[in-house]
Amino acid sequence: MEWLILVGFLMVMGSYVNMASRIRRIERKLDALLRHQGVDATIQYYAFSDRVKELLAADPPLRIEALKVYREETGASLREAKAAIDSFIHNM
Repeated sequence: MEWLILVGFLMVMGSYVNMASRIRRIERKLDALLRHQGVDATIQYYAFSDRVKELLAADPPLRIEALKVYREETGASLREAKAAIDSFIHNM
């Protein structure tokens, strides 16, 4: 019985990993198309939770903690999270 649960879990995780890699691939292709068409895709709008805003407003050294929280909430890569946090801090 435990074996079936383990197999089911592995199948679900495998499909999740496959889906995440497909989304990253689609995003890279979309970025390439936008660059090819000359569209400025650097303007990004980030949605920050109240927790991330509190961390950033309270104390700038809490930026690393805000990065962690933002990544957990959104699933963003480290590069995306850093860009979002830097943009927020710059516009404060």
